[in-house]
Amino acid sequence: MRIGDRELGLALENEFGSRPINLSLLITTFIGPHSGFSFFRASYNDKNQIRILGYEGTGSGLREILNGQMATPFFPVALYDLPGKIKIEKTRVDGFQIGKVHVRSKFMNHPGVCVGYRIFTSKGRSPFLPDHEPYESFKLHSAKSHL
Repeated sequence: MRIGDRELGLALENEFGSRPINLSLLITTFIGPHSGFSFFRASYNDKNQIRILGYEGTGSGLREILNGQMATPFFPVALYDLPGKIKIEKTRVDGFQIGKVHVRSKFMNHPGVCVGYRIFTSKGRSPFLPDHEPYESFKLHSAKSHL
């Protein structure tokens, strides 16, 4: 899920109206334009509870990464100033639960930290595979470097 998209926040606001929103967000990557929690409208309402799940990013913790993206001079509102109740958790490689939903994750073939998820529900399973690089290009590059 690309939480940086304003449209998601607007859609949730439209669906829930004045009712509180309690949701879990699976973070796939913190790379530049793909992240943007600072624009996620649900985080600006003190009635909302937001659980952010993701991996550590190349030595930095999740909270540290989000704090950095929302620090001055990059953004005028700091993470700790958001009125929403925000809980940040590192996900487990061997899988984890979100309510009755089981989630498994796998690192994607992409620069930096990028994770894909497989979500298992009572209705079936669904993969979510964000940015990734085809492995063929690495094989081709590797073969050329040995010539």
